[in-house]
Amino acid sequence: MSTTPHPSPLIPSAARAGLTFGLILVVMYTARILSLQVPLLQILYFFGVIIVPIVAYRGARAYRDYFYPTGPFKAGQGFSYVVLLHVFGGILAFIPQYFYFRYAMPTLLAAWEEALRTMPGATAQMREMILQMQGITLWQWLWTDYCLTIILGGIWGLITGLILRRK
Repeated sequence: MSTTPHPSPLIPSAARAGLTFGLILVVMYTARILSLQVPLLQILYFFGVIIVPIVAYRGARAYRDYFYPTGPFKAGQGFSYVVLLHVFGGILAFIPQYFYFRYAMPTLLAAWEEALRTMPGATAQMREMILQMQGITLWQWLWTDYCLTIILGGIWGLITGLILRRK
């Protein structure tokens, strides 16, 4: 008779914490969008950029202390937790990113294109770059930003995993 192995608490824990983490990302990206109209909100966005790795570290440390209070904790476990935080949190972050890339980005690119037309030192390559950026679809922008969120999660996860590992 075989017994089923004890399931890992990683995914359910990271999913629950990822919702809270996602709310931080939503506030941060909303501040980025609204900072186009209210420049003071850039401070909130930069505060979010600084606080995200701290929150990820504290979440991974709480996960380690709750589920592995005395036993070994591998760097890969901390890495996985932080990456999953970014995966689940990034899903919530799609909401403000959608509005940013749907409404704000085309306006910005059109303004940059107009500014380049009036700029005497602007080259044709610069204008071509703006035209290429205008050709990027909404879903390509969203997917790229989501992947960058996960890549940053991997970087923070590697650092966090190495800090929190315990033999």
